[in-house]
Amino acid sequence: MAWKAGGWVLLISALSGFVFIAPLLAFGMYSVSRQLCLGNKPSLGWTLKAVSRPFTNSLIFTLVLLIVFLLWARAGTMVHIFFPSDGQVKFEDLALYLGVGSAVGSVFASICFAASVFSLPFIANRDADVITAVVSSVNAVLRNRWTMAFWAVLIVIFTAIGFATAFLGFIVIIPLLGYATWHGYRDALDVSDWPVLPG
Repeated sequence: MAWKAGGWVLLISALSGFVFIAPLLAFGMYSVSRQLCLGNKPSLGWTLKAVSRPFTNSLIFTLVLLIVFLLWARAGTMVHIFFPSDGQVKFEDLALYLGVGSAVGSVFASICFAASVFSLPFIANRDADVITAVVSSVNAVLRNRWTMAFWAVLIVIFTAIGFATAFLGFIVIIPLLGYATWHGYRDALDVSDWPVLPG
């Protein structure tokens, strides 16, 4: 559908937008990781119940990510004006197109990464509002720039592997990233001032 609607540039934008959606897919893994840390045996019923508790905050965060994704997709189609339109594609023109597209995509991806990497585990574990969780996540990323940059690169690599395996790789990748992110959240943030969600 994306191909017919606007060509391969729009399709790439939609696929790349998975980076914005992926943190939400790992939300259930944060609850599983929490139970493992408490020494409990995770169950599907408990996980679904735990995910439903911060429903309002999760919904707000989902809407914010959706808006960012739509803005990014729109920016991706606008970048298409830099793509050479004639039959003879010059290296300089192609380099300009790829450079502008990469720069625009990096800005949106960086914002999304900083805002979501620790905020969702925070919401899943503590009784905190979305703004507090997002600000805490951004501050943690800024305090650990190089470590988080390396983590972001790993996420990009794992995402590429997931796409290369026709999304089958995400069956392993999403739980792995979710579990690792949970432990990163525990090490990076001091959330002792907020009450623990029941469970």
